Amino acid sequence: MHTIHPYKISIFDKINGKGGYPSLGALDNGKVDAFNLIKNWISDCQKKNVINHKEKSLTVQFKNFKFDLASRRIYGWVYTGEYGTANTIVNVKDGSLAYAKKSTNAEMIPHFVYLVIPKTSSKGLVLLHSVRNSGVKTIFHELLNAYCASVLPDRRFQINPAPYKKALQLWRKALTKEIKAIPKVQSSDIADVVRKINPDSETVVIIKPPLRGNFGKWSDFDKKGTPQAELLEVLENDYENITATIQSNGKSRKIRMGTKITNEICIIEAPDDLELSDGNPKIQSILAWCEDIRQDFKY
Repeated sequence: MHTIHPYKISIFDKINGKGGYPSLGALDNGKVDAFNLIKNWISDCQKKNVINHKEKSLTVQFKNFKFDLASRRIYGWVYTGEYGTANTIVNVKDGSLAYAKKSTNAEMIPHFVYLVIPKTSSKGLVLLHSVRNSGVKTIFHELLNAYCASVLPDRRFQINPAPYKKALQLWRKALTKEIKAIPKVQSSDIADVVRKINPDSETVVIIKPPLRGNFGKWSDFDKKGTPQAELLEVLENDYENITATIQSNGKSRKIRMGTKITNEICIIEAPDDLELSDGNPKIQSILAWCEDIRQDFKY
């Protein structure tokens, strides 16, 4: 349900008259600090309700952002919601009407955003939180560059996926301790009975090795001809959202796997100890998760 997608942020600019990627703290020949630019943009966004200029059915709100210049961190919540269609909201326990949603109402879903903008490096880190495979990367990037154009004409921030192999090299030798997958078709006697109790429930298949055992290295799953790669291929026929729990040096990660998830995409699943309040992550818990993930990346 909750995942983190890591990205690298940079900007192409001129350095002493030549094209290149300058330090984020010295854009426009040292006149502009990217940290302050992004801070000013988010501060402006927090004062108003933003409507996506491309899709008039999406509204965006920026809330409770913190700006830590000492550590060059920026983090907070970006809420997104779709509107334009009237429908009903029901109580899932008994099916009764909770309230009638108007076409001008939007269900605002919170997404945590975490940035590290180094002063002397040309690349920073962006961690974007997704909920049920829905994220804010596109709208965040578009709105940021719309503001950037007003400060640095003809310059645009690049926000690209942080690749598996380069960013998480330390985890390539981590041992796979568990594999979890969700059936593509939730049709079974057990699943049907469970959905009668709670319609949002889903059937999950968990594969575990014997006590103190494992399924080999995480890197074995993308090596052709290995039993791990064969297992992944078989699982993908009938299952989706395949997740591996990997462990190394006493730490663990939950990483989304699959032949369609290339080395240019990294999806990190929420740890079991992520604290939730009514289904949404608590600020201190998701912040700690991001701080932990941050240690895996070089920028």
